[in-house]
Amino acid sequence: MIININTPIEEYWISGRAIFVKRDDKSTNPPAPPLAKLRGVSILLEKLYKQGIRNIGVVDTMLSKSAWGVAAIVKDLQYDMQVYCFYPKYKSEKELPDNQRQSELLGAKIIGLRGQRISIMFYQARKYMNLIEKSYMMPLGLTIIESVIAISDEAKRVPEKYLGGDLVVCVGSGMNLAGIIDGIGNKLNRIYGIGNGGHSLKYQRRNINSFGIKLPENLIQIQPEGIKYYDKIDTSKIPFPTSPYYDAKAFKWLLEHINCLKEPILFWNIGV
Repeated sequence: MIININTPIEEYWISGRAIFVKRDDKSTNPPAPPLAKLRGVSILLEKLYKQGIRNIGVVDTMLSKSAWGVAAIVKDLQYDMQVYCFYPKYKSEKELPDNQRQSELLGAKIIGLRGQRISIMFYQARKYMNLIEKSYMMPLGLTIIESVIAISDEAKRVPEKYLGGDLVVCVGSGMNLAGIIDGIGNKLNRIYGIGNGGHSLKYQRRNINSFGIKLPENLIQIQPEGIKYYDKIDTSKIPFPTSPYYDAKAFKWLLEHINCLKEPILFWNIGV
């Protein structure tokens, strides 16, 4: 199977304190990218296939791996489905970006759109997909209830000995955070949701609330000053594989505030 559950928790000692890292970047196996949302995507694609959907549209940013992940799930399930990957194509582009190339290798049709606001790209892609029969347009960032439920189920598998302290997680669309809140939010001292510069805190809150999940009082949302979506953080000193555009930003914040965090300190490595 391409999807894994009960991903491991590893212990690292930094500045004399134990950091427990939930390696949810191991939620998938190749050829899928490390993307925990794919647990929910797999469930949704099964539903859509039974409903007769045969064409799936996905919008990528330059960094996202959404289409790559959807194409990998379709291939793993051996479904007669066609994935359409829409991405921002710039005049300076000399070759297909790696994430989109991976999608193409898995059978996706690649459609370049003029690089602009992602919301505008999404409307253009949806208009394109509306002309195709038996089609479905994936929400931006794969923000689907199936992903929230699947991540919540994974959070509930975290042993009690790692709970009761503070948890730090990188937040993009808010889906991983929503699942964590739903699964173990009431078993943590504080939840620090660290933005990666891609979405505003208001956008994240709206996404989480849209799934009927109430933001808990122990949630602290932070957008580190000066951090932007395309900023790349040096990962050479981070003792586990992590994304320089996503998780590393949250881990950098953790290291800068490690003395303020309550043990056990749990870092949720989403692995985008």
